[in-house]
This record gives sequence, structure tokens and C-alpha cells, in this order.
Amino acid sequence: MVIAITITQISAKKIALIIGISKYSYSESIPEINTEKDVELIKQTLLNQGFLDENILILQNEATSRKKIVNAFKTHLIEKAEPGDIAFFHFSGHGQQVMDDNGDEADG
Repeated sequence: MVIAITITQISAKKIALIIGISKYSYSESIPEINTEKDVELIKQTLLNQGFLDENILILQNEATSRKKIVNAFKTHLIEKAEPGDIAFFHFSGHGQQVMDDNGDEADG
């Protein structure tokens, strides 16, 4: 069996952005939900696949906002990636049904 590996595969920089949000402003009234395990499993999988720790950016819970996520995409993925590089994105956000508080949803 012959396995061919191209120069691009050897020299490709691997960068990743992992976002995990489980602490929501409305979550005080619902059972505890979390994404911490998801984030750790994804990170470990990436490390096992040759991603360097310094090329994996993680945003979790209070460290996230729309502005921070958009900025991370721009500065960590888009601006750092070059042709042939590998860019990986993962989002983990667990939600739950909550009671309709103003009657605008058919299922209540």
C-alpha cells in the first residue's frame, strides 16, 4: 500500500475556534445545562489531530458575545488562514424550552 502525502498537508497550519455557551441570562429557572464537556472533547480531538494548543481559541460563557465571536472569526480564523491551511469552527450551545411569557407562541 502506498500513501501519498502532499506538501500542503504537511505544512498546513491548523487553526480552530471553539465556542461553548451554556450560561444564558434566562437559565436561572431551568435545569443546569453546560457545554464544558463538549468544549474539552472537541479540543482534545483537535490536539489528537495535530492542532497546536496555541492555535486553538476557546470562547466560553461570559467570555462570549456577538461582538467577541465576530472578532474571533476575523482575527483568529480569517486573518491567520492562508491558502492550504485548515480552519475549524465548532459551536456548542444547549438550550431548553421555556414557558411562553407573552402568549405569542402556539405551543405555549
